Amino acid sequence: MTTRLQKNVKQYFKDNIGIIGALLILCIFLSVFPKTSGSFLTQKNIFNVLRQISSNLFLACGMTMVIILGGIDLSVGSIIALSGCFAAGCVSRYGLPIAVGVLGGVLVGTVVGMFNGVVISKTTIPPFIVTLATMNVAKGLAYVYTGGSPVRVVTKEWQFLGAGYVGGVPTPVILLAVVLVITAIIMNKTKLGRHIYAVGGNSQAARFSGISTAKVKFLVHTYSGIMAAEILDLVDKTEAELTAPDEAIGGDIYIGGGETDAMRLIARIATDLQKSCPDIRYHLYSGNADDVMERLDKGLLDFGILIEPADMKKYDYIRLPATDTWGLLMPKDCLLAAHDFIRPEDIWELPLISSRQTTVSNEFSGWLKKDYDKLNIVATYNLVYNASLMVEEGLGYALCLDKLVNTSEGSRLCFRPLKPKMDAHLDIVWKKYQVFSGAADRFLKNVQDAFHSSI
Repeated sequence: MTTRLQKNVKQYFKDNIGIIGALLILCIFLSVFPKTSGSFLTQKNIFNVLRQISSNLFLACGMTMVIILGGIDLSVGSIIALSGCFAAGCVSRYGLPIAVGVLGGVLVGTVVGMFNGVVISKTTIPPFIVTLATMNVAKGLAYVYTGGSPVRVVTKEWQFLGAGYVGGVPTPVILLAVVLVITAIIMNKTKLGRHIYAVGGNSQAARFSGISTAKVKFLVHTYSGIMAAEILDLVDKTEAELTAPDEAIGGDIYIGGGETDAMRLIARIATDLQKSCPDIRYHLYSGNADDVMERLDKGLLDFGILIEPADMKKYDYIRLPATDTWGLLMPKDCLLAAHDFIRPEDIWELPLISSRQTTVSNEFSGWLKKDYDKLNIVATYNLVYNASLMVEEGLGYALCLDKLVNTSEGSRLCFRPLKPKMDAHLDIVWKKYQVFSGAADRFLKNVQDAFHSSI
């Protein structure tokens, strides 16, 4: 037994001398390089490396069988996305136990793998074509299920799966060891393993010898689907968020919005996040809804603060717990300043200064009881401060939101709300299917947590 084992070990090193040599050279270099010499061979770093490679090794267990069989599986990446999103959704959206969510994710991967196995084993369609089609279908289903938005689960139990420890060893590493042992036993100690080698070596000869090649292909692709499902369910969903401390998150966040007092809510989120992530920088852009949406569509902004009404078809959004009030900005010495409210008929003949936002005219048409285009619009504005200067100089009266212009005792201007009252809701929006930086993703998480809203 010892002699046989020695021969197998020698043969392994002989067959893989190139890979082993490259690995040794890399390890030696990192061990002596000044910037990594003091940390590379530490227990913490070794476990960190093992945690990171565990994701790929889960895939490798299933893919190894597929390759030995003489096939290929292009769908594993999409299976990862679909099964992981489903597992996380079961917990975050439906409130199911962690175990049920994980089981559901694995079940999804199993079903997709079984589908690949059935089609490949029962038809003459090449595995390349089958798994390519499955890849696109699974990816599409993941997008439909999530709406292109992140699905987060932040609980201690979920964190344990991806970032926990058992006796000082990372949980994903322990799970990986179990899977490696199971895979090794299947390949080397079972009838199925021998059949996999036989079918991969010569499928026709294996079939003539009495091996059910269809059954072998079905089982191998099913196992590949299970391994792909396990990756994201057990590791990736928590690893990215939990293995790096907040202090490591930095970068730029670009936020655009119209002038609104509700920006204070965003400022509070940014201030709180700055305490734990001081390397984040914020860049603000001011403009109306049209301007902000144009910059969002071009990728120049991460988030926009939109004042309703606005076309939200292209965006995901969270409604902010704040409203703005529409009214009329006017000189304090004008006749209308004596009114507590402004009614539609009060402004029908007035020279008006209005927002350039295209949807504003539609909103006001209902309130006015008159066609908006028939009003006496003498000017339009993008930023209300400049419009307030025109009001001061007597050009006209500005239709605007409250709390944006100084109307205190020392000001020459005053604001009167409309009656019937017109309130504007506000939303923080971002493009659907947006891929965020680490900083922007963390900011969005804090917004979701603060406002307890769903997309």
